[in-house]
Amino acid sequence: MGLLLPFPASLIAPSAGQSGLPPNAALSWSRPAESVCLFALASAGQPIRVYYTAGVVLNPGLEANRTYTWGVACYGPFASLDAFAGGAWPGYPTFGWDVSFFLASTPVRSFSTVP
Repeated sequence: MGLLLPFPASLIAPSAGQSGLPPNAALSWSRPAESVCLFALASAGQPIRVYYTAGVVLNPGLEANRTYTWGVACYGPFASLDAFAGGAWPGYPTFGWDVSFFLASTPVRSFSTVP
């Protein structure tokens, strides 16, 4: 019997510690096949922004002169964002989780925008 592991989620851009990003910068990551990702973005003194997406690029509209921390957590297998939102989680609501369910998350990383 073999164990199949999903391709891990990985942050692509911006790189860790990058500075001088414009407020319209896009953030990108890779995700496992058949997954939906929770994208989280935080900056001191601001509410944490959370987005769910089946994509791999997001332009969250950044503010100038701020430091941000971000990361993603991807859940699967889901054929689409609609399947994820529709409660079609493997094994739910009995919590007899299907062995195909996975969570792949990234370490967080920080970057800053131009003044």
